[in-house]
Amino acid sequence: MTLFGALAHLPYRKAWHLKLVVSLHDVGLADELQKVLSGEYQPILAGKQSDVKVEVLKVVLEGMGALFGHQLPKKLTILDFGNGTTLYSRYNQGKREVHTAYPIGVEVLIDDISQKMKHLNGGKIGDASKIRFCLEMGHTKYSRDIDIKDIYSACLKDWYEKYLKKVVNLTLDAKHQGDEIWAIGGGCLLPGFKKLLEKNGFKILDNPVEANVFGLLEMAKTIISKNPTTTSGKL
Repeated sequence: MTLFGALAHLPYRKAWHLKLVVSLHDVGLADELQKVLSGEYQPILAGKQSDVKVEVLKVVLEGMGALFGHQLPKKLTILDFGNGTTLYSRYNQGKREVHTAYPIGVEVLIDDISQKMKHLNGGKIGDASKIRFCLEMGHTKYSRDIDIKDIYSACLKDWYEKYLKKVVNLTLDAKHQGDEIWAIGGGCLLPGFKKLLEKNGFKILDNPVEANVFGLLEMAKTIISKNPTTTSGKL
C-alpha cells in the first residue's frame, strides 16, 4: 500500500492512528474504498513493525478538496488537468451538477513527446520521467545537450487539438452562461499552457498541483475538531 510506503519515510512510531479524507473519481465506489482502506494493520516500516489503524472519515469526489475554504461563486466550472485524466466539474450554488472524467491527462502528452524526440536522442524513445521533470521545472531542457522545445510546442498543440479542445470549449460555453472558470492540477502549469488558460479567462488556483490534497487535509482537521468520534461518511 502506498500509504505504508509514505509512513516508512517518516520518523518511526510503534503505533499510528490515521484519520483520512480521501477522494476518487467515482463516488459510487466510496463504500468499497472505505472497506479497503479502513482497518488495523501490522506493516513493516523501514525494517520495524508498527501497528497502524486507518479510519476513513469521508470520501469525496476528486477535486472537491481544492474548493474547501474558498468562497464559491454562484456558478462555477472547474477543469482539473491531471496526469491520467482531465476532470470537468460544474457547480451551481455550491452543489456539483456535472462531473465528467476524460482519460486525456498529461501522460498522453509526455508519451507523444517521448516518441517524437527519438531523432534528438540517438534513435531512442525519450525517458518519460526526464521529460516530466523538465516540464515540472517549467522548461524544455531534457538534458544538458537536448532541448525539446520545438517538439514540446508541436506535441502540446496536438494534445490540445485532439484531446482538450472539446472540454475546454465546454468550459468556455459555461463561462458564456455566467460561470466563473477555475483550473487546478499540475497540467495547468505546463510551459506556455498556463498563459493560454489565463488568456481565456481561467483563474488558476494557488498551488494547483496540491490544492486538492491540502483541501482534503483541512477537511479532515475540521471534521475531527467538530466531532473527534465522527464515523465515516461520503459526499
